[in-house]
Amino acid sequence: MNADYVRSGFDVAGENIRVGVISDSYNTIPGNPAATDILNEDLPGASNTSNAQNVNVLKDYPYGAASDEGRAMMQIVHDVAPKADLSFRT
Repeated sequence: MNADYVRSGFDVAGENIRVGVISDSYNTIPGNPAATDILNEDLPGASNTSNAQNVNVLKDYPYGAASDEGRAMMQIVHDVAPKADLSFRT
């Protein structure tokens, strides 16, 4: 996507922007893959050096494991706007 090229060319990173994602699920796959994504800086969170603001998960899929498509969507948003505040709801 060349998100880094666009961010530097327009000098934007998503500060003071909130992006909400609605999808099937965020972190229902066993093993807490969202925590791994935060450690790898694919998502914002406490251990992410570019954005320590946790994803605001209003409600995740309540019926067991799902595809976690919403987390994948949020990874793309984070690539484009790494300093944006992110919210999710199933």
